[in-house]
Amino acid sequence: MADQFQSQMPIKPDQILEIIIRRRWFILIPFCITMTLGLFHTLTAGKTYEASTLILVQPQRVPTNYVRSVVTSTINERISTISQQILSRSNLEKIIDQFGLFADVKGMYLEDQVAALRSGSRSRLKEPDPMQKPFPLSFRGMNPRRS
Repeated sequence: MADQFQSQMPIKPDQILEIIIRRRWFILIPFCITMTLGLFHTLTAGKTYEASTLILVQPQRVPTNYVRSVVTSTINERISTISQQILSRSNLEKIIDQFGLFADVKGMYLEDQVAALRSGSRSRLKEPDPMQKPFPLSFRGMNPRRS
């Protein structure tokens, strides 16, 4: 049984090329179908724009001998507080009024506008450096001038 496998000759590059040419339709048809579907999806999918910023929260660096710290919370607690302040109803109402975010939508209640703005915005925590914590905040929308 082992002699049968050892007696086979290795496959040469010209043999591989011959196999590809002989079976070209098995390659070309799926490729064309995939490209057509991808192009159709690209042309029909809605455009989404994203605006993002990075808020850096740094701990106090002045020695406590010179200046007594007035902040008693940890950085994680401060980031959580900042996130809650940014996504608060009063702050989001100011942003909606200032930029006219839902001016083109008639009959939408303010609560629904705030909920839509909250669902479009996201924030997440990263921890690359224990001394400095960047806090990314982003918003996705359909209008490039308002995102």
